[in-house]
Amino acid sequence: MDSHDSHKLFHKGTEENTECIFHELFDHVNSCVAIYEAVNDGEDFKFINFNTAAQRADQISKDDIVGKKVTEVFPAIKEFGLFTVLQRVWHSGKPETHPVAMYQDDRISGWRSNYVFKLPHGEVVAIYEDLTEVKKQSEKLEKARKALQDRNKELEEADKVKSQFVANVSHEFKTPLAIIKHNLDIVLDGLVGELADKQKVFLERSKSAIDRLVRLTTDILDISRIEAGKMELRRQKIHVLPLIDEVISEFEYGFAEKKIELKKDKMVDVGVIWGDRDRLHQVFYNLVSNALKYSPKMGWVEVECLNHMNHVCICIADSGPGIAEENKAKVFNKFERVIVDKKDGSGLGLPIAMDIVHLHKGTLELYSEVGKGSRFIISLPRDLREGEDNI
Repeated sequence: MDSHDSHKLFHKGTEENTECIFHELFDHVNSCVAIYEAVNDGEDFKFINFNTAAQRADQISKDDIVGKKVTEVFPAIKEFGLFTVLQRVWHSGKPETHPVAMYQDDRISGWRSNYVFKLPHGEVVAIYEDLTEVKKQSEKLEKARKALQDRNKELEEADKVKSQFVANVSHEFKTPLAIIKHNLDIVLDGLVGELADKQKVFLERSKSAIDRLVRLTTDILDISRIEAGKMELRRQKIHVLPLIDEVISEFEYGFAEKKIELKKDKMVDVGVIWGDRDRLHQVFYNLVSNALKYSPKMGWVEVECLNHMNHVCICIADSGPGIAEENKAKVFNKFERVIVDKKDGSGLGLPIAMDIVHLHKGTLELYSEVGKGSRFIISLPRDLREGEDNI
């Protein structure tokens, strides 16, 4: 055997191996593959091969279609849009993608996406995926998403109606409560005659109950405004230290009554900030009130003020029972109480404080351990104005 014969045998063996590899891949690849041969210069195409995945997806045997025209086997192929792709690819030799579309005839239906290219010898190959199940699942998910979206809209509307109803009721309560409180003050001041000691006790109890109702009504109105996006800030220059001193002075009697040490040595003059004075007073009042409320007799409360870059930080700490790690986030939930001891309050003070701080583009953080008290840190931008001259 000469060298020429050896080369012929080698090439023959290589071609046979390549063909075996091709057929192995062709039959076992997960994608559907159809190979066509053009008829009458691309007027139609006939099947010359059809792999196992394609037979399974299209529910037809290769033996039943090889040699037949594609328009006979799949009569809706032109409406499907793939036929013109086959023609273009056969004429131009440039591969094309036919996007996901629905094929349907009297025999089968399903969603397909095709990638079509031309082989060197002129055959046209379509590699496609049966996306019917994927499409079905996608449609189910889309329906579920739409239903959930619709339900969320319904809940949002119901929540708006609820908030508006609560706001209206609270507003209606506020005026008569103010009248009752005013009349009680007149009676307790002795302006309508002297009161017996026993009468004073019962009237003081009534006044205390009215005060709680007024605070609750005010809190509910604030929450309703915040939820509706109707709480607006009346911005002005605020001297922080005098504001905090003013709040602390309102609790002098409470600190003295419980013999609580008030630590103020770290309250430095941090200058001025730009914000709503009344709303920030409400925040500081709530935090100092809580610190006093939950600190035991002979305990301590500490208030600090400091500058941090372009922010002002106010820290209010107490010697109370502390808050467990799993309950820290809950203290900012509306109407939620995490301290076991019975204390007056609506459970709205901290959520409102958090919302007001956020409206000032600041942060309110809690650091606490059970048995070691709690520390609330407020960080406020020195100037929250946009596009205006700085302070």
